[in-house]
Amino acid sequence: MNPNTNPSRQHRPNRWARLKKQLKQARAEIAELKEKFEIEKNAKNHAYSFILTTGGIKDYLEYSRATLCTDAMAICLGKLLEQISQKQG
Repeated sequence: MNPNTNPSRQHRPNRWARLKKQLKQARAEIAELKEKFEIEKNAKNHAYSFILTTGGIKDYLEYSRATLCTDAMAICLGKLLEQISQKQG
């Protein structure tokens, strides 16, 4: 069989190019996720620092006990939306 007429050989360069492109995209997505992770980690550390330096550990412990079974993300989003609506109104 002539290599030029073999169907699997004809598509191989395109396949490698496609795989390289997918790998490049995956690496870019990983880099973006790592950056977002670092931003969130730093924000949490900043919040912890604020709690500890302002003597708010007792308040935090009380808050934690009161909201143990609730969804913290929902609370955060609710408070943020509440503050935004107050500033706009």
